[in-house]
Amino acid sequence: YGGGSFSGTVTLKVSFGTINCVAKLWPNPLGKESVIELRTYLPGFIRVSIYDVQGRLVRRLLDEPDALAGDRRLPVRGLDATGQRLASGIYFYKVEVPGGSVGGRFAVLK
Repeated sequence: YGGGSFSGTVTLKVSFGTINCVAKLWPNPLGKESVIELRTYLPGFIRVSIYDVQGRLVRRLLDEPDALAGDRRLPVRGLDATGQRLASGIYFYKVEVPGGSVGGRFAVLK
């Protein structure tokens, strides 16, 4: 205020908003080597699911109740929960973590 010098400690809190995760699926359309890459910023549960266009659960890829924060790579092999190949079409993935969820869509082509 008066033009003098100042010395002190500053505490900076960085917030990632209410969503504490980022995720992407590649390549898209789904191929033999497709993966979901995700990064979580807080420890806690992680649930990764795939849904069809009607909103039905097709497969749960990950369900960890007490996961550590960090990076993960989950292979997406184009199979449903019974091991059958997914039909051609649009599907959605959803990553749920403490504080919210993120997701996206992908295509299966034959």
